[in-house]
Amino acid sequence: MARRVFFAFEADRLWFFEFNSRRFPWGCPQILASVIRKTFHVSDSKPVILECAEEADQTLEIEDEVSLDFPVVQKLFSAPSSWTLKVNRVLLSFREPELTVADSLREAGIEIRECWTAVMRHANKSSEPIDLSSKIDLTQLGIEKLYYRVEEINNGGYLCELRRDFKIYVFEIAYLRERGLEWETAIERNQRWLISKNFPLPSRYKQSSVDIASNILPNCPGAGIDMLYCYLPLQSFRSNLLKKREKNIQRMPTF
Repeated sequence: MARRVFFAFEADRLWFFEFNSRRFPWGCPQILASVIRKTFHVSDSKPVILECAEEADQTLEIEDEVSLDFPVVQKLFSAPSSWTLKVNRVLLSFREPELTVADSLREAGIEIRECWTAVMRHANKSSEPIDLSSKIDLTQLGIEKLYYRVEEINNGGYLCELRRDFKIYVFEIAYLRERGLEWETAIERNQRWLISKNFPLPSRYKQSSVDIASNILPNCPGAGIDMLYCYLPLQSFRSNLLKKREKNIQRMPTF
């Protein structure tokens, strides 16, 4: 059975504070960060944070004291041991709350390109451009998503951003870069697809290149590639052979 701890105060009133969204009474107008840790069993690996309305939230040191003598209730919380950030369509988890934009893109498997720009989107729907060298502080409230996309082009539009619905292995990314291929990862109807853009074909085909969608199984690479689709449909100079097989050709999924 867990040991219960009781606090006794000599006071003529109560003060209140919130910890992890729960309201608690207290018998004096101050409370130490060390007492908060001991009372709520906060491990040393997690910080205790004081929520601030008009400035950045404050991470409390062990000897810090929080005043409860305010018209509004002081709100405290213990931060998780990991922080998350959505980069394009990839949800990432980080052990440290501070990282650069460039590091987050690399972690998402996104190649850094010229004429592309990073945009930070906030919970209030506002967006702002951000440099690749800028640091992202994930302890700040309101950070929603990081976009990486091509800069605005002359006609005022944008090219479609490359999808990154799931991560692939580092050696796979290295191979695609070595071949000079653009690529996307997409999840459709619970199936994972790796799309290689403008994949060059041997001379026996009428097309010089096609887009190839490879079905990636959950236990890949051990299971290998299950199937792939080509767009545009492959056309060989040996047309008679293709005509015989035409009834067995499946169409490439729409992404």
